[in-house]
Amino acid sequence: MTAQYLPTACKSCGRAALAPIHLGVEPTCQRCGARARVVPGEAYQERDIALFEQLEMLVYGAELSAQDTQVVSILLSDVADRTKAPDLVVARLLRFLPGLAHLTPPLPEARPDLAHALGMLLPIVGTRFRHPSSQAPHA
Repeated sequence: MTAQYLPTACKSCGRAALAPIHLGVEPTCQRCGARARVVPGEAYQERDIALFEQLEMLVYGAELSAQDTQVVSILLSDVADRTKAPDLVVARLLRFLPGLAHLTPPLPEARPDLAHALGMLLPIVGTRFRHPSSQAPHA
């Protein structure tokens, strides 16, 4: 059986990550070591970690306002749009997350992968919404 990972939100630094499922063990943040909580959503596999981390860095670096974070969350919450027309969802998100441009335009056979990536964004953006004070460092 393949190990499964759940999205987590750090209670201290407010960053999202994937953590392996260990029954009875509270997850910890891989960045700061503080306790993390599981974010409701899909379970992922080890092969998803790199993409999840890339998307988390993209959202973290975007420094979305509370209002923009809310709009992005709403756009991602429509499961039908996310699965049937993921390219259109990405097009709507580009205004807020221009770093998603590398995900478009998908080939028709790549739509399930794009929908999967959009599904990953939902817990990341939700974590960002609940922890707006955790901003990316300025250069």
